[in-house]
Amino acid sequence: MINLDRASERRAHMDAQFHRLGVQPIRVPAVDSAELSAAETAHWQSRSQIWKPLTPSQIACFLSHRKVWQLIVEAAEPWAFVCEDDIHLADDFADFVKTWSWCPHEAALIRAETDCLPGQFSFFHRSVFGHRLRRVKSSQLGSAGYFLSLEAAKRLLKFTENCCEPMDCLLFFDRGDKSQPVTAHQIDPALCVQDLRLDLHTRRGFPTQIEMTADMTDPVRPRFPAKIWREIHRPFAQATLLSKRAWLRLTLQSVFKIVPIDLP
Repeated sequence: MINLDRASERRAHMDAQFHRLGVQPIRVPAVDSAELSAAETAHWQSRSQIWKPLTPSQIACFLSHRKVWQLIVEAAEPWAFVCEDDIHLADDFADFVKTWSWCPHEAALIRAETDCLPGQFSFFHRSVFGHRLRRVKSSQLGSAGYFLSLEAAKRLLKFTENCCEPMDCLLFFDRGDKSQPVTAHQIDPALCVQDLRLDLHTRRGFPTQIEMTADMTDPVRPRFPAKIWREIHRPFAQATLLSKRAWLRLTLQSVFKIVPIDLP
């Protein structure tokens, strides 16, 4: 559990939840953005490629998570649950931290929270304690609650030696290539949600169950049938495109005239 030394109210909020669920957390003091030097801030800002400029708060969050990854490697535990101090936990959260036997071998990073926005996840899934475990197929917001394997922690530490991004971009941003440091899965319904995601007008105390409803997920169907349809449809689409281009070329020639323009 990442928690600033001066954020005593948040710590009390998390301790109450963990006590209710019978879970003993390990508190990790967060890096304070107010204590970052100008040189350290500039150092990490220069290592961002996606999000510029990084704020001191984003860098401090990045360094706090990286601090936790180092502790996971030192402890040599096969898995760990990493969370920030502003989340609300589901009633059955404890089932997932009593044992790691449910964690699939092909998984390295398992996202446990929801950003309450639509997302794309794999059509095929594994059932775990009444929840579904799916591959993440689109970018997701938030890094306030996730399960991380030992090997993934090692990989992320190595990857972030010369790379710094907002933590959710680093972990759950769809780069569209093989540069993603770890493959992410999603627990659905989710096990936690950040406080800022909750509807302040309807919330009454701490929620007892966090769920991503059916319209919050968009499983990606198997691609094989779609690929066959695309191959059948391709010649017709190409013929239509060629006819449109020919018509457009004829229209432009009859309406427009190309003239040279001298630029200063």
